Amino acid sequence: MSDGEFSEWETSPCSQSCGGGVKVKRRTCSSPPQKFSGAFCDGQHLHYELCNMQVCTLKRHLVLKFILQ
Repeated sequence: MSDGEFSEWETSPCSQSCGGGVKVKRRTCSSPPQKFSGAFCDGQHLHYELCNMQVCTLKRHLVLKFILQ
């Protein structure tokens, strides 16, 4: 029997470069994983954070639009 422990948090890039986006932090119950009748990890495995909240400038918007086409 062994209790599970969380891995380190892994953070995704921000979903937007400006105008408000979201970063997702994830961790798994794998360090070590729960075995047999040990306890599963207790706590959140996902966390969301706002990021890049600055207003987009027209120039940045046009450049991004051009790149994405």
